Amino acid sequence: MKEAIPRLKAAIHSLKKLTKSELTELKSIKKPTVTIYLLMQCVCILLGVPAKKAKHKTPMNKHEEDWWAAATSKEVLGNYQLVEILSNFNPERLDHDIMKQLDDVSSNKEFNLLNITKACEAARGIFHWLKATENYFYVYEECKPKRDALMLAEKQILVHQDEVKHRLGALKTLQDKLSELRDEYKDKEKDV
Repeated sequence: MKEAIPRLKAAIHSLKKLTKSELTELKSIKKPTVTIYLLMQCVCILLGVPAKKAKHKTPMNKHEEDWWAAATSKEVLGNYQLVEILSNFNPERLDHDIMKQLDDVSSNKEFNLLNITKACEAARGIFHWLKATENYFYVYEECKPKRDALMLAEKQILVHQDEVKHRLGALKTLQDKLSELRDEYKDKEKDV
């Protein structure tokens, strides 16, 4: 997590530098390159925005799904709060099904930073954010068993601390009673 968190923070910082005009430039692309199309497909998947019904061939030559129409909708590039939404995105809420979809998309050999930057400079920050989010998820998943074990151990410590506190209280009560009995014994011994 020591590496994943700073990487994600740096990507969010890069995202926040995106200007409204850069996002408008990205949205105004009529025929996106394969890389831009794939990038925005990944963003839609992460945000839970489904593909639109395709009216024409998409860059991926599929007639059934149009991720670019979904990406340019009011939910994604048309949303003036997109940078804030992506910045506040919680990678811990992702699951393996979503990551499988992302892996399927990002496994395309054309999906890389060089091609993204050539196609549209504005997409660079989004690409960095996407890759940092993916990385964070995998590191988070790797650390999850250890984190769960730590949480369980901390709960057990609290239970044991309460038990020790209770037993110390009982011991104190017994010590007080013993002291009281000794005092009574000494008093009776003096009387005899």
